[in-house]
Amino acid sequence: MIIAHGGAGRWEHYELKEAVKVLRRAVEIGVNELLKGGSALDAVVEAVTLMEASGAFNAGRGACKDSSGGVSLDAGVMWMERAGAVAHVKATWNAVKLARAVMEDTHHVLLVGDGADSLAKSRGMPPLEHCQSTSSRGVVDTVGAVALDSQGRLASAVSTGGIRGKMPGRVGDSPIPGAGFWVAKRVASCSTGVGEAIMMTHPCRMTSMLYEAFGVDLPIAVKASCEAVKAPCGVIALSIEGGAAAYTTADYMPISVATEEVVEVQVLEKKCSYSKRLAK
Repeated sequence: MIIAHGGAGRWEHYELKEAVKVLRRAVEIGVNELLKGGSALDAVVEAVTLMEASGAFNAGRGACKDSSGGVSLDAGVMWMERAGAVAHVKATWNAVKLARAVMEDTHHVLLVGDGADSLAKSRGMPPLEHCQSTSSRGVVDTVGAVALDSQGRLASAVSTGGIRGKMPGRVGDSPIPGAGFWVAKRVASCSTGVGEAIMMTHPCRMTSMLYEAFGVDLPIAVKASCEAVKAPCGVIALSIEGGAAAYTTADYMPISVATEEVVEVQVLEKKCSYSKRLAK
């Protein structure tokens, strides 16, 4: 199973229409990776890469501009008790694959700025030739995905362009483990929304603690963690038992879920929940 989101925020109707098309393609690519024997990590990275490439979201090629007119990207991945993240990336639009490279090929968790750009250039990653987001108001948000593979392994990936008009150098929650993304033994999650508030609350790690340590049902854990953030927020999560959940306190959050049998897309409205369980 894979579940992806297109950001929690305010959306125009035509923006949502395009977002759900891309989200559907993203989870189709992700679930195909799983069905051909790929890992949960492969699935989330490929799904997020497609969303970065689309220009339909505030990530990758569609990222918003900062107060100086520049663009910088943040991303993070986690899997098998390892994490990798990048921040203030300007050398490539494919920030999620750069985060994966940090996790797999370095001894670090987070690389920023020139260090992250140097790694991207050394790998020959595609350059960031910015094509403005399809959003007319620039209020669309982070993208992310979580997946469960056939071996019972979980992975999470997230990518963002930050917030419109941010100060150059600003970094939000997306590359911060526990805040923007998290994978524990039995649950994986990622978040979207107001980064400063999410960094102060760590809803992804909170979801894992509620589910694993206190036995809270996954949809309730996701809701409680999301509502603990005192600003618009959205969280998606998957458990090792095959349960999926999503919740948002923002106006809208488009999500898409794919299994071997079905692909579905929904637009969650403020304080709406989603849950699904894999058939046994």
